[in-house]
Amino acid sequence: MSIGEGCNIKNSIIGPNVAIGDNTVISYSIVKDSIIGSFSNLYEVVLKSSLIGSDANIRGLSQSLNIGDNTEIDLG
Repeated sequence: MSIGEGCNIKNSIIGPNVAIGDNTVISYSIVKDSIIGSFSNLYEVVLKSSLIGSDANIRGLSQSLNIGDNTEIDLG
């Protein structure tokens, strides 16, 4: 597991096999076997085997997801 500098992770389960870029916020989420880019925000998500680009915002998701940089998704 690798967590970048300046990350804010609260009320979440991270791992195994997760890499998180700098300054990412993860709240009320479960993330495993995934790569999360820098400056991303994840709220109420359950991710497995996912690749999330930098500066992405994801809310209310429970599945595998591959998205690029500068993306916003709200499935809540």
